[in-house]
Amino acid sequence: MKRKEIEGQSHPIYSKTPSTVYIVQKKNKRRCMDEAIEISGFLSHLDSRWKASGKEKEEFLIVIKPNFMCAAFEVDISVYTDVELLEHLIRRIKDQGYSKVKVVESQMVWSIFYKDRTVKKVAALLGYSGDGYEIVDLSMEAEIHDYGDPTLGHHTAAKSWREADYRISFAKNKTHFQSYYTGCMKNVYGCLPKRDKLKHYHGQRREFEGSTIAILEAFPVHYCFIDAYFSGDGLAGLIRDNSPNETNTIICGDNCLAVDWVQGEKMGLDPLKNAVVRRGVERWGKPRIDRIGPTDKYDPWRNILPGVSAVANLIEEYYHVAKLFCFVFAYRMHPRFELVDDWTCSLTRPFRFCAKTVDFHMGLILSLLVLILLFLFLSGLVKWDIAASEVRYLVDPVRYGIAFSIFTGGVMHLLGLITALRRGWSLPRICWFFFLFAIVLYPVSAVMILDGMSLGYWITLVAPCVGGLFIFIGFFQPKSRFLMLLAGTHESEITWMGFLQIASESLAVAGAAITIYLG
Repeated sequence: MKRKEIEGQSHPIYSKTPSTVYIVQKKNKRRCMDEAIEISGFLSHLDSRWKASGKEKEEFLIVIKPNFMCAAFEVDISVYTDVELLEHLIRRIKDQGYSKVKVVESQMVWSIFYKDRTVKKVAALLGYSGDGYEIVDLSMEAEIHDYGDPTLGHHTAAKSWREADYRISFAKNKTHFQSYYTGCMKNVYGCLPKRDKLKHYHGQRREFEGSTIAILEAFPVHYCFIDAYFSGDGLAGLIRDNSPNETNTIICGDNCLAVDWVQGEKMGLDPLKNAVVRRGVERWGKPRIDRIGPTDKYDPWRNILPGVSAVANLIEEYYHVAKLFCFVFAYRMHPRFELVDDWTCSLTRPFRFCAKTVDFHMGLILSLLVLILLFLFLSGLVKWDIAASEVRYLVDPVRYGIAFSIFTGGVMHLLGLITALRRGWSLPRICWFFFLFAIVLYPVSAVMILDGMSLGYWITLVAPCVGGLFIFIGFFQPKSRFLMLLAGTHESEITWMGFLQIASESLAVAGAAITIYLG
């Protein structure tokens, strides 16, 4: 029967007060997990639920929801629930005589962009063995279910999650650009079986926080663990943290609202900033919490800036724009997952390439440094005549600037070719031609410009544009290796040489175009 009023109602789990949250901090990962299991009384809690079910232990279904579909590589330890911790928990459960254990996840929007990116294949990549438990793809188990909730209504639910006798949310401790952080409650959002969650649970029809609360209430979580042994913070904590925080912590309890509240406190945040926590408080009331364990904040720790969350919430209102952003941020993926052959994906390859460059901070720094040096160089060629209130140039700064920029592009091509040869990369003949063309012609055009020859400006205008055209084609034909024309680039990865090449050639082309136009 549908509820007439869902706001402010009590719940046997989430409204329980007080709720105890256990925080365990140890350097040894397994000991940390063992202590969390022992002091929290998790096994006793599991046994009490089993006894109330009236089932045999062999038929009692325990379903564990980790978080791992946002991981692109196995080295991203701050992104996915630790395999060793999860499998150790399963061994402790099975030692109690329980044999029916499932580990579940569902596909997400990245599975639209990459071929055959299923739950089982991602799990295998990350090291989930399936030894003693079954790995289930909830997206393959979708069935119509009446949630009795205005947010989801008649929607899909996954069979394993719905039929479970005991549900465990084993979340990963990390920041989230839209909800500040993601914990045990947001982790259950991943039990919604629709693959294109961006389309079904974000935007104007539904919001992800409302959908999360709806599934939590329809299928309650009986126990929660947060793997905060290695944690991801900062803007990209959700999908990548190049410097994971060794926080050495496990947080657990039987009330996911209370557990997530403490998780936010450990990050130094007001938990009500998290949209899911805030919606949970609106539904079930603010939890009264007894905290057992160290409550000091993680140090160091970087949270999401408020403006980032506001922008993310705005973008999600427009599905196609949000999907583009998701595709761009999914540029970093294990090579076993190939991009789908889709024209929309092809059109957005340049955006992915630009996003990829953000990871190479050295290139940005060096590019900025070169521009500053160029500015200082040109400033040294200026002589101020204060009495006449005019500026006189010792040399033409525009001409010298264009010559310097195009010469820099030639040097970057030379360094790129040397790098390619040293690494043993095979270059197509056309790439050889363009590399040598730039290495020879760019310095020649620089000399011509310094000598006042107009041909130098035309070479500077045309030559980089021709190379740029082939690079642009390379975005849509990655196997053609045209992207190798960008200095130091291999398989769509840009280096600091590529940054300098782009910056210098762009300045040279712009300057040459203006000079030719002005005559």
